[in-house]
Amino acid sequence: GVNHIGDWGTQFGKLTYEGLELPEEVYGWFGGPKFGVEGLKERFGVKEFPMLVAIIKPSLGSGLSKDIVEQKISAALAGGFHAVKDDEMQGDLRFVTLVDRISIAEKSGHYIPTLNLDSPEEYEKFISKEKIGMVLINASTIGFPLLRALREKTKIPILSHVAMQGVFNYSFSPKLFAFLHRLFGCDAFITPIGDVDYYRISKEGEMEMAEELTKELPIRKTLPLLTGGARLHNLEQIISLYEKKKVPYGVVFGTLIFVSEKEPKEMANMVVQKIKEFKNR
Repeated sequence: GVNHIGDWGTQFGKLTYEGLELPEEVYGWFGGPKFGVEGLKERFGVKEFPMLVAIIKPSLGSGLSKDIVEQKISAALAGGFHAVKDDEMQGDLRFVTLVDRISIAEKSGHYIPTLNLDSPEEYEKFISKEKIGMVLINASTIGFPLLRALREKTKIPILSHVAMQGVFNYSFSPKLFAFLHRLFGCDAFITPIGDVDYYRISKEGEMEMAEELTKELPIRKTLPLLTGGARLHNLEQIISLYEKKKVPYGVVFGTLIFVSEKEPKEMANMVVQKIKEFKNR
């Protein structure tokens, strides 16, 4: 289905694509996530959701080194988090090179490096490394055909980030955008928390994305990882609807863990305890 929108133009003229109805055999053609929610739960030791992820953010720079990155990852994991991911814009910087970050990921299994590369062959070289827990790519940037090709060859889960470009904001509905990432093979997907200006999505759109990623289909479920402003004061509000709906999900934290007055281990543990208190009520 399609909807007419404003006069300012989009990737597809004045249309936004709302949804798709597909015959069941299509799911067999594309396959969906290779690992899916259950595979991630096992790989990252998630006993119950949410899966908790910290971001090394902003992108790795001159103030960091391989040793400092490893210390940050260890601190978050010691505080009870399941994983630490790169900022989605992370490139192959000289301060902590991609080779450095891949070696960290192979050692820990709970660190998710970002791959922003220039060719399918480069991606294939890294997605064959089975010791890595998961890699982060930008599927909407590299394109869904390449995502599907990577899904066929990968030996590790694939996480993708919500697009920051107009194709997400104007040309596809949030639920369709999420569905396409699931259909083409994302095991996890960074979904925006509603009412965050730079994603231009409502709370309703946020939930539509999560539902498309986790509803019953002939393919595995994709894990929604909520990001974009989670703090201790709003954490209960963010997770309450997901807990009520009993869908698998995760929460991603940026500055809260690594840019606070308290140490990262303590901040991570405070998040874990707050979630436990909420669940035990």
